[in-house]
Amino acid sequence: EMSTVFQMSASDWGDSNIPITYQFGFLSPASNKFMSLQSVSERSSLSSQLTAGSASASNELQTILYVFDSLGAVSLVEKAVRVNPMENTAVLQSYLLSSINATSSSGNVDAMKQTISLASTILSRVNCSLAPDCAGLNRLPCSTTNHQCGSCLTGYSSVDGIAMCMPQKDIQSLSSSAPTLQICQVDGDCNSWQFCDVGKKNICKTLSKSCINDCSGHGDCSYSNQNTGSTVASCTILETDCQAQCRCSEGYGGAGCEKSSEEIAAQQAIRMSVLTNVMSVMKIEDVSESSIQDVVSSVSSLIQTAEDVTVDSVIILEEIAERTIGGALNLSALSGNIESSFGATDLI
Repeated sequence: EMSTVFQMSASDWGDSNIPITYQFGFLSPASNKFMSLQSVSERSSLSSQLTAGSASASNELQTILYVFDSLGAVSLVEKAVRVNPMENTAVLQSYLLSSINATSSSGNVDAMKQTISLASTILSRVNCSLAPDCAGLNRLPCSTTNHQCGSCLTGYSSVDGIAMCMPQKDIQSLSSSAPTLQICQVDGDCNSWQFCDVGKKNICKTLSKSCINDCSGHGDCSYSNQNTGSTVASCTILETDCQAQCRCSEGYGGAGCEKSSEEIAAQQAIRMSVLTNVMSVMKIEDVSESSIQDVVSSVSSLIQTAEDVTVDSVIILEEIAERTIGGALNLSALSGNIESSFGATDLI
């Protein structure tokens, strides 16, 4: 990852409606969005480093080639390539920042696009290190959302607000019967959403919602009402209007308090540099449907939570959004196709 240089080329393409143009890129493992490695052009080859593929797909990354003729007809070619991740996060982030700064000073649009797409993808990589026991929740492994399990296993279903997937008979029991006291000796005597409160009254009690990795030892798990935000004393997995959240100690952040303030600041600095590069590209490149989609894909991958941004980066984001929507609306007016602005409004 970010060390091997891959050579991509498109050869033997022909069409009566010339010129033929090309665009190379890849699918983001996290969002499945197309990430561009160059602007649409007549250049039919490209050299680029690549980000690692998804761990759930044996680190295979799906590379993409779009081929266009002068009338807008398009062909798509996909090729999977295995790219192993760089294990040292600090080294990777340092390399990203130096690459971003180098391409920014070069003024080369395609070089800037490469670093924007690669950095955005790496920073949006799904982190499953603090995911719960997904098998115990009857769910697929974590793969698309940080520290969260996938969908329910076959034969199981979920109820809104409940992390655990249950057999259909348990869900029917929940909806059709009033709660009753159930005597128990072990957890197996209780329903799947309960535990045996041994040592007190030996009755089945509903499990409480839990925080990610018990806040990594850097904070406290608290409960709040999802509608009002006010703190509540308890929150069971059957309650849909409350949530468990970490309140991190000073110097830590992240959904599970797993990041130090230094790590957060380093990632914010990289995101700020990427956003600055996005703005630079927008000032140089002609507005097109392709260029708008490149911006939307990169920024939506780059910024996912409030923790990802600073006051300065919000200012740049506002300008990027204004330019993107303005360009999309101008394209719509020229082409009569309002759909070209949809991607831009997604950016908001």
